[in-house]
Amino acid sequence: MQTILAWILVALVLAAAYPWAAWLLNRSPRPPDFWLIILLALALGPGALTLLPASWLERLALLALALVSGAVLFNAAYWPFYRDDAIAIYTRYARIMAETGTLVPFAGRDEAFYQAYPIHIPLAYTYVYL
Repeated sequence: MQTILAWILVALVLAAAYPWAAWLLNRSPRPPDFWLIILLALALGPGALTLLPASWLERLALLALALVSGAVLFNAAYWPFYRDDAIAIYTRYARIMAETGTLVPFAGRDEAFYQAYPIHIPLAYTYVYL
């Protein structure tokens, strides 16, 4: 009886994955093929099914992955507003190069770290000023 119940559960999970697969494939500019939707549902269905009998160690690993992913997304969203981003560093050099029409002279030890970078970055910002 348990085997029949397990097969019924697998069939229900695969049937539940079909609308999800159709929704994912309908977002593409090319119309999806029926067999492609079936194959994607077969791939997504067991993946969702394996999350149901997960042990506490697997859930802990999933939580760790979610936390790391959240930290990466937060860092990507926060980066443009941080004070040491590329725009804040190279804007001054770009303004000087746009006003003088020459490259920024090497200042010495204080700003050598950023002036040692390839000139492409400051020149890209200089182009915006021009």
